[in-house]
Amino acid sequence: MMFNKKQIASPSSTGDRGGAFERRVQASRLLAMCLGLPCAGVPTGYSIQKLQFQGRVLGHNTDDLIITSVCARTGENAVVRMQMKRTLTPSSNDFKEAVGLAWLDFVDPSFNKNFDQIQIVFDSSSLGQMKGAQQIVAFARSTLTHDVWKTKVNTKDFSNEKNRKAYDAMESAVKIYDLDAFSDDRFHEFVKSIEFLGESLDSDNDAGTNTQKQLISQQLPSLDKNMVWARLVLVCVELNGVAGEVSLSNLNAFMPELVDDFGIARLLLRAMGTSTESGLLEIKQHEFYEKLQKKLLLIGSPVMPTVNPNSTKDKSEFASQKLSLAISEASKNQALTEQDGVSSTIHATNKGASTIKQFTNDSIGEILDSWFPDYEHIANTNIRFRIQELQCELFAANIQTGELSEERFETTAYAEILVSTGEAPFLERKHKLWVSGQGHDELEVTWQFSFNMSKQKDYFARSKHFSSSFFASNYFREKLNAYEKVLDKILAGWKPVVRLGMLGKKEERFHNDLGLISNIPRNDELLEMSRRIKVINLILNLAEKNGIHLRFSDAAFDKMLTEELIVTAVQDLVNACTPRLPNPYRSVAYVRGEDWEICMIVKNFFIGFQKLKIIKPSVRF
Repeated sequence: MMFNKKQIASPSSTGDRGGAFERRVQASRLLAMCLGLPCAGVPTGYSIQKLQFQGRVLGHNTDDLIITSVCARTGENAVVRMQMKRTLTPSSNDFKEAVGLAWLDFVDPSFNKNFDQIQIVFDSSSLGQMKGAQQIVAFARSTLTHDVWKTKVNTKDFSNEKNRKAYDAMESAVKIYDLDAFSDDRFHEFVKSIEFLGESLDSDNDAGTNTQKQLISQQLPSLDKNMVWARLVLVCVELNGVAGEVSLSNLNAFMPELVDDFGIARLLLRAMGTSTESGLLEIKQHEFYEKLQKKLLLIGSPVMPTVNPNSTKDKSEFASQKLSLAISEASKNQALTEQDGVSSTIHATNKGASTIKQFTNDSIGEILDSWFPDYEHIANTNIRFRIQELQCELFAANIQTGELSEERFETTAYAEILVSTGEAPFLERKHKLWVSGQGHDELEVTWQFSFNMSKQKDYFARSKHFSSSFFASNYFREKLNAYEKVLDKILAGWKPVVRLGMLGKKEERFHNDLGLISNIPRNDELLEMSRRIKVINLILNLAEKNGIHLRFSDAAFDKMLTEELIVTAVQDLVNACTPRLPNPYRSVAYVRGEDWEICMIVKNFFIGFQKLKIIKPSVRF
């Protein structure tokens, strides 16, 4: 009898590569909770409170890991639901299932659309196939309506076929899983709440895994990083098997030998970022304070003193000793650099600087990372990154006092960042930025800002391409009013500044660092910009007040047509309504030149000011 030989198969299909990838992703989040560090998806200002493994039993459809975080200031909870798929493409059944189940979570009443997020995590080897899906999410988050979003997806040259296929795959998946709950606007909001995240955690030697181990070395220098990482992964194996949940309060049940080390590391990190009396007193009352004191004595670092809130001497001593501790930590980290080849950095918290914080090389890098979170930089390369449509925020700044205007408005922009990397691309990156934006319709502004590009000149000016929107929403009206007030500030000597959008960020939509636009128009040009926006807002206000759909024309901006005359013309039109608008209608002349006059006109599809020729009667001899 002849037997067929067993077919050769890839180890990734016969082994547990997918499960191992899932556990490493889970372990990275467990490490973040244990050290009190941020991680992807958790809003800024929130800390991880609990991890739930395999949460289907509790009603979650995206169930591989559920992260619950809490904001210490407000007590508000945020939930990140995670699904891990080692390999993923938009055409695969795994993609359809992951998106469909995510949709079921999104439409559930328990989903908080302001704070919750869904993450579908895959190995970075699938980044090429998943770029279309990631771009669809980026398009969704940078648009206000479904119609604009879909237009961007389908516009030739702006988008591509890979993007369109990803869009179709996502729409098809959600309709299959719950068609009754589907609507265009709801689908748009759903995609804004989802994130496709590539992570390099496919093996213990991958870059992402090594980053986690390096983090362990920096925060727990006295422990073996490989041992700690293996312990975290083992805990995830155990919790997956029982659909368990873990928090700092029950960590002792799973890895009792590491509880103190993690607690001391969290408290030390908190102490390094604390400068207020109340914050220092809270640290003194912390359960790990005494253990931290003993640890500092063992390594020869200064012990934290007792703080007297009324003693200036104690304050300075405490600050001095914290600095000594930082130097001590830096020395230890330097030794780790020699061992692991990765340099460490001490980050100081900026506590309310009085001057304006402008863009730096690092902040441009942070913005770039939000645009392309999964891009891996290569040593000794020069790469250009482009964003076709980016939301930016403009406002005004007082350079002398550091004061920023409360009024601010958004425009869209096109941006490019040029990155030059050195031998160590993670550490050596030089960024150049060029970004150009403009308002649309009645928002008559165009601007440009550059960083490290001497040939590109900044400017802030009036857009010459005025058009009138058929309908001005309340949101757009707020932008126009803010623009008027910002111009008033600039006329008073303030400078225009811009903040760039952070794609994929829910809480921090804009980076906090500012781009100062130094090249502004002459005063007469600024006055004209201010005059025009005041006319625009006046006409829109009168239209809303009287229920008349006034349109704009060149005549409305004639300098001889004063605000008082505009108000009079609209009131005359209102008085002529008996009870509806007369059509056609031509008012008396409110402004007159040698052979022309400006009147209020009503005709088909137009109500507004027009400049008309004066027809002089012919004279017969």
